[in-house]
Amino acid sequence: MKDQMTTNNAKQRLLVLEEEYRNFKLERLNVPSHLPWLRQIIQIIKGIRVDQMNARHEAELIEIITEIEGWPTAKEVGEEASQAAFRIALESELRPKRQKRFIEVMKRTEGVNGDHLACVIDRFWVINHKIQMYGTHTGTNIFTGESFAFPFREPEKVDFLRAEIGLPPIQV
Repeated sequence: MKDQMTTNNAKQRLLVLEEEYRNFKLERLNVPSHLPWLRQIIQIIKGIRVDQMNARHEAELIEIITEIEGWPTAKEVGEEASQAAFRIALESELRPKRQKRFIEVMKRTEGVNGDHLACVIDRFWVINHKIQMYGTHTGTNIFTGESFAFPFREPEKVDFLRAEIGLPPIQV
């Protein structure tokens, strides 16, 4: 059984990370319209800052996982803190070794949200191999505006794989 103080600490730390993320996303660019080049520079800087923030959040999540000896599930840290851990794992695609580590911990931790697990696994596969396992990732054709699903790793097994982690079958 995990120490209640350690679990509460993990919850508070995850909530602080989520608040930092939300505040960052709410930042507005106040650039005069006659200076589009400045807007582009600010967007590049903001992209660098978001990557730095994500790297810090990923490192913090690794520490939390180590301390609580598993994935921070909703049962242990609450829904909002568990959602924060999921967001961090989902957005760690620039560091595939970390994302793979998150997936491994999620897989071996009892009580992980199946939808969270499927989304992180599919993000890893789509970014690194252009295929997915569970059907959670879609894209939009930039020319037609039509949505499409990324190809499946094993299309004949997708509903079986989804059922294994508590997801409903794909609706065709």
